[in-house]
Amino acid sequence: MKLFFIGVLLICSTAIKAEQKDNLFPADFSAVFELYKSGMAVAETKYRLHSQQQINFQSTTTLKGLASLFSNDKIVEESQFEITTPASVQLKHYQFKQTGDKNKNIHSVVNWHQQNIKTTIDEQPVITSSFTQIIWDKHSVLLALMSQANDQKKTLSFNTLDQGKIKQYNFSFIGTKEIELDDDEWKQTSIWQRENNSKKIIFYLDPNDHYIPLKIEEYKNQRLRATLWLKELNWYE
Repeated sequence: MKLFFIGVLLICSTAIKAEQKDNLFPADFSAVFELYKSGMAVAETKYRLHSQQQINFQSTTTLKGLASLFSNDKIVEESQFEITTPASVQLKHYQFKQTGDKNKNIHSVVNWHQQNIKTTIDEQPVITSSFTQIIWDKHSVLLALMSQANDQKKTLSFNTLDQGKIKQYNFSFIGTKEIELDDDEWKQTSIWQRENNSKKIIFYLDPNDHYIPLKIEEYKNQRLRATLWLKELNWYE
């Protein structure tokens, strides 16, 4: 069972700059999302954002239901930021680890003095990437979207570390829509879209709750492949 969709889900000088740290990230939270394919729940992802001496954004994805009978794959991702001043942070580490039937390990270390990133993928040679602009990783870019979706902009672009390469992740605001949740509750959402060749990911964000995604849809060749639903959410403000 492929779990890469969960991971997709979320620095110009030597730090990210903002008026306050709260403008860089949403409040600390924990959340549980379920991944549905063909109407069946096949995986679960638990997120945790924790800020204290440093900022850690972690997620753990496991298979569930019938899918868990055929594979024991598990993915753990972590993005780590150092708080350099009350108004700035630096991305320091990114870790991706998949275990089970398929094993994959990605570890990236950011060197702010040399302005480069060294990434190790399994046993392959180290990949070195240089940067001069704001950098996120493909895991924490969800936080970037949540934090900037209220900036009255129609497009957002983030330079994103992805498998040792720096890619531009472009998001477009495509409108608002009221969606129905599992408990027959309706919520107005702010809709953002990211397209990449034949793939498209649509984010339904809650503007009244730190722009947390309520639903994420993945399309390939215009066909819906998977849907991620928020099932549980706790804020620690």
